[in-house]
Amino acid sequence: MDTKSILLNIVGAVAALALVALTFVNTIAMLFAVVLAIGLLLVVALGPERLGAFLVLIGVFLTPINAFRPLVSPSFAWSDILLVLGFGLLLPRLLRNRARVPSLFAAGALGVVVMSVASSLVAANAGKSAYLSGFFLAAVVILPLLFSLYSPEHRQLVTLASAFVAGQVLSALVALGEGADASGRYDGLTYHSNYLGVGGVIALTLCPFLHGVATTRLWRTVILGAGALSGASVYLSGSRGCLLAIIAIAIVYPLFERSAVSAYLLFGITIGLVPLLGLIAASVAEGSALGRLLGKDPTASGSNDIRRDKLSDGWHRFLDSPIAGSGFEGNLSYHNIFLQVPIAIGVLGFAAWLVMLCAFISPLFGNSPYRRFGYVALAYLAIGLTEPLLFDRVAWVPMSFVLLAALAPSRGPTEGAESAEVSGSSATPAHPLR
Repeated sequence: MDTKSILLNIVGAVAALALVALTFVNTIAMLFAVVLAIGLLLVVALGPERLGAFLVLIGVFLTPINAFRPLVSPSFAWSDILLVLGFGLLLPRLLRNRARVPSLFAAGALGVVVMSVASSLVAANAGKSAYLSGFFLAAVVILPLLFSLYSPEHRQLVTLASAFVAGQVLSALVALGEGADASGRYDGLTYHSNYLGVGGVIALTLCPFLHGVATTRLWRTVILGAGALSGASVYLSGSRGCLLAIIAIAIVYPLFERSAVSAYLLFGITIGLVPLLGLIAASVAEGSALGRLLGKDPTASGSNDIRRDKLSDGWHRFLDSPIAGSGFEGNLSYHNIFLQVPIAIGVLGFAAWLVMLCAFISPLFGNSPYRRFGYVALAYLAIGLTEPLLFDRVAWVPMSFVLLAALAPSRGPTEGAESAEVSGSSATPAHPLR
């Protein structure tokens, strides 16, 4: 028996004894022991890397589903735990690979890290600011780097994007089944209706990529249905900012697609809706996104006043420390990422953050078959004008896919997924990181 087998037997024996001991402590410890035993069996059956990839996939699926949490605090969701466990099991693979990131991301991330540390040191509550800066850096720097090191192949990347959309579709279906709350808004499997809207916009912007790489008519139809449900979830959520984000993306979509057909279609739909505006305004539900945007919901004006006061307070806070920033404490109350960032890390950090974001937008200007991932970055920026998405997992898990797209090689219009869609073949684009 070799040394490796002996060590595995020792670890297995120790783990078994620990599990037996836990069963005699209390019920919670016994349940923990059962879960741990199942986990060990899965590691043995699937292997660490395969199980790690599976946990990352489930973590992505649960990202738009944040109503179920292991703790009372909204700081951690099950998706966070599964992603941590998954990447932990993938550690050998991560260490074997070399992180490749766009130079814009690398330069911007360095500035963001430096200014996050500096602003926390000078913040009024340095401990709280440092704690929150950890979440910020984990979302905008560490998570994209982990996915870069993971380096998923084309099929894995498509599966990850599909998993996020599937999670949002499930949340939307639950929302339709449960019905609206007292305010007329739907929240599905999220802890706040706004997150149903945010997830809907992000999922909808993933659908153009998924539709482009689908090789059968059935899958393209399924993706169109998923996109329709994702768009419907935005309407049901009552989030005006998310609805405006979809409208903004729809306007620029023909430009990035370089498609006259899309432009004419958008123009035709707009012209067709003009005579119906009065009927639509009269029949729209109060708690829906459109109803709240049109002022039919009495709670909308109160929300406007609160946000306006918070933005004014945030602007004055920024002016008090414009260079170094004032840290992250209380930052989530300002519903605008373009104010949240300079408040937290100052104008220098804000400039670095903008440089970093350029890497996420860049795919839209290329010819890579992965370029449509760039719509996710557009969605993040558009929603961020009215939502505090500074480091929210619902945005930054899919944003990590965008960073992979930024590394994909440019290809001609007859290559990769585009040609596969036309010819019906099973051709797939080149690996995004190779």
